[in-house]
Amino acid sequence: KAGYLTVGMDHFAHPDDPLAKAIHDGRLTRNFMGYAVQGGSDMVSIGPSAISQIGGVYHQNDKILSRWEHAVDAGRFAVHKGYRCSEEDELRRWVIHQGRFELRWEDMRARFGVGPDHFTDAIEQLKEEVPFGIVEVRDEGIFVTELGRRFVRNLAMPFDAYLSKMSATTKFSRTV
Repeated sequence: KAGYLTVGMDHFAHPDDPLAKAIHDGRLTRNFMGYAVQGGSDMVSIGPSAISQIGGVYHQNDKILSRWEHAVDAGRFAVHKGYRCSEEDELRRWVIHQGRFELRWEDMRARFGVGPDHFTDAIEQLKEEVPFGIVEVRDEGIFVTELGRRFVRNLAMPFDAYLSKMSATTKFSRTV
């Protein structure tokens, strides 16, 4: 009612906001922290528990303040754990982080050399949502409808290769 627009997974912006303008212009980018009007290849994060993304590697600083301080005081990085992304991880991250509410097969082919057959299971899951009017699966790609923008997190989930492998006890944000 206040005029805000959906700009991504759980994000909204006023039409005059740079995020809303970026979605309109096809420039909106996403990283693991949220949406931005300008993306970069790396993100360096500094504090306790902070997560960085550098050159295809995620690393998280120590969560325990005293250990983080000890590492920094000793002139060391306070990295607690890390993960190097595979080519498949990079592809899936790119698909999930699309900021245009669409996935065009020609774009995916140009960037990664794969077509829709790479995501047969995900496409079949999304086809089940077509009758509800939230997504369209067409020859040229997948397109989220205006109504579907409210459910875009759910629509991205079939592309997450790790989600189904996680323990039932793992806590995630809840979706509608």
